[in-house]
Amino acid sequence: MQRLASMGCAIGLIASLGPVTASAQSSGEIEKQLAHVATVSEAGDYYCRVSPRSAGTSQTQMSLDFTVSGPGPVEAKMVVTGLVAGMRYSARLSWRGTASASADDEDVAEIILDEVYHFDPDPLPGDAKWSDPSGDRITLRVEDYSARGPEPYILAGTQKTEFGVNDMRCRERVRTRAQSNF
Repeated sequence: MQRLASMGCAIGLIASLGPVTASAQSSGEIEKQLAHVATVSEAGDYYCRVSPRSAGTSQTQMSLDFTVSGPGPVEAKMVVTGLVAGMRYSARLSWRGTASASADDEDVAEIILDEVYHFDPDPLPGDAKWSDPSGDRITLRVEDYSARGPEPYILAGTQKTEFGVNDMRCRERVRTRAQSNF
């Protein structure tokens, strides 16, 4: 009987160690994905296509440059460019947020930008106006892309604005110092 109780404790201990190992593997994968994002930002930025889900928003292009050093706080500089009356206009924004494991998949890093602390828009013609970014939220997952292209990861997710939700897909872009937007 005592042997059976010891075996039960051992099984309980093994069962409780299982998730710790999985969590450590997940943590390592998250670190690897976020390290890649940091490496991209050293040599360039992410170029994003932003596609509206409704007529309330318009298609734009973005460049994102992250400051991230693993799970925890993250900052990003963004330039949004869109067309108004056939002309290109841009806005420069600085964001704060967090990087962590996704709530949906602990093996996938997720970057959430939810605080705009700098907003510098170009003036728009006529009655056109920029949306107020103060309530915006950008959620980007670091997705494995190695089987589909030369990049190991891409960023994919959504941008929620006062006018609606946009889908975002971001790929690496190397830039020269002359191409810097800041």
